[in-house]
Amino acid sequence: MDNVNLQLYSFGFDCPLTLLEKIKKAGEMGYAGVEFARGYQDIPVEDVKKALEEAGVTADSAHVAFNFMEEDLPYLAKLGVTFVACPMAAFNTTEEAKGQRRS
Repeated sequence: MDNVNLQLYSFGFDCPLTLLEKIKKAGEMGYAGVEFARGYQDIPVEDVKKALEEAGVTADSAHVAFNFMEEDLPYLAKLGVTFVACPMAAFNTTEEAKGQRRS
């Protein structure tokens, strides 16, 4: 499946596979890459890189909640992630969003 990636969230939260096993399974299923939805924060980046390489998949994108952006972006960059979607945020209006900015 050239250029088709699997959103790892698709495995669901009740899936007994670890993140590294999900990456391996994505490769076995023929996907070209994976999209993260957290679950990596307690795993050394080197271990995730190794799993990606062994599975023959890339890490192109991730869903990262607004409150995890600063923490997650450096980690994801080390994996080669180039696209990040913010699926949720702690604000509902433009004015509330402006209040989230850092000085």
